[in-house]
Amino acid sequence: MLGLRALLALVDVMAMSHESRTFSQVSDSLSDLSNTPALLRVRAGTAVTVLAACACVATARYLGAEWLTQTSLGLPMGVWVVALAGAWNGAARSLRERRRRAAGRVDHRGWTWPRSSLFSGVLRLGAGVVERACGILGIDAQGVASWHDSIAWPERPLRVGLAVEGEPANLIMHGPGAAGIEFVHCDADTRDESFDGVVMPAEGGVCVRTGATDARDAAWFDWGAERPLSYLSLFPVRIDPEQVTITDRSGVPMGSSAMLSQIVRAAALFSRSASRLSLHDRLNGRRPVGESRGRGALESLDGCMERMAEQIQTHTNPSELSPADRVACRAVSAWLATTGPIDQVKRLSLMECVAKLIGDEPETMLRLAAVRLASMEDESGIEAIVAGDRLLRERETHISSEQASMLSCELEHGPYSPMTLGRVAAGICLLCASSPTERLAYLRDDLLEDMRYSGWLVGRDTERALLIDVFRAIERSRRSEASRASGVAGSLGARAA
Repeated sequence: MLGLRALLALVDVMAMSHESRTFSQVSDSLSDLSNTPALLRVRAGTAVTVLAACACVATARYLGAEWLTQTSLGLPMGVWVVALAGAWNGAARSLRERRRRAAGRVDHRGWTWPRSSLFSGVLRLGAGVVERACGILGIDAQGVASWHDSIAWPERPLRVGLAVEGEPANLIMHGPGAAGIEFVHCDADTRDESFDGVVMPAEGGVCVRTGATDARDAAWFDWGAERPLSYLSLFPVRIDPEQVTITDRSGVPMGSSAMLSQIVRAAALFSRSASRLSLHDRLNGRRPVGESRGRGALESLDGCMERMAEQIQTHTNPSELSPADRVACRAVSAWLATTGPIDQVKRLSLMECVAKLIGDEPETMLRLAAVRLASMEDESGIEAIVAGDRLLRERETHISSEQASMLSCELEHGPYSPMTLGRVAAGICLLCASSPTERLAYLRDDLLEDMRYSGWLVGRDTERALLIDVFRAIERSRRSEASRASGVAGSLGARAA
């Protein structure tokens, strides 16, 4: 009778696992054997789980599951399955008791990674067995990872290695952005898969490296360095960095404790983007954090960037900007120009603040233009585009030659939104920046042809006229500059004569 109830409980557990129930419900199902003798009931949960696992393994082997006989760490896979089932039940029961003592914790995605070396070792061992089983059975690890995101699983707090000492370490560890981060002192060449980032010494400053690999690389190499300019770098789909370099410049300190700690937090949090994590990372407690929704005790990516933007608002003088502040401004401007769930008035206010501080970078001015146009500030938006065109030509910025195709793709396939219109207008400036003034008329005619196939511009004559005005404003500004330059040259020649 006990065996029959155990099998029924196991079936109930398997059904609940597909419904993303909590560990408490699973453990309760295994231990709900109220009619058994008291002596059996004490250890019923673990014993029933082990017996049921043995029965399942034996049945699977009888039906031809050869992979259960393959060895891993000296033991057959079937033995590991049984051992992990028992350990899982023990961990679930322990966690249930802890949750009963800690009132108010109901979010199953907020469980922290166990500090016990025993439980932590069991979970790491289980992760290795699951990965090996997926490889042997030919199961798609990405599909398993997507399923794993929806179930209950312990999660590590943000974990950052510190390979620096002295003032840089103190500034990072004692800033408000360091709250909830587990700092571990380590060497610069440490490779710990549980780290979300490592703060390393760099020439004149520090460098925060995140766990990027060839298979799961970052979208942005370094927040601290200017990127080759293109439409996709101007309006990136993702902004997660592989590293963030913050160095002293001309004797200016790296930055405040608040900004440095927030940058480290943002870099570590972005390393937990879903696209950056493998199944192995997820099983080892590094679970993905969403753009607009956090997980457990961790805030969302948008929430982290919004907090960084609010810190930027405390600065008003560009001459007092530290290297850390400039890095933060660069990342925040890219986020403001691409993120969706933010009030447009607040987006414009934050972008205006960023542009006052790093308006000497053409990317910032073009992103400001896009946000202004999306906020129906047409006149000031076109002024920002003209200023961006001037910066691009003065700095002789290298621009990728694929701007025309990217702009055509945005026109033909981009969904309509006010930000789409602003991005296309800024893209026109990129297209014109690498062309002489005499060719602007031809570029405008080509764009008018592409507009005929743009679904989101059908019936929107005002938006179409605005894009044409962008061409005209750039051409008018350039001709005005040329006439002024020729006038100055003529006056200098007359004086020389």
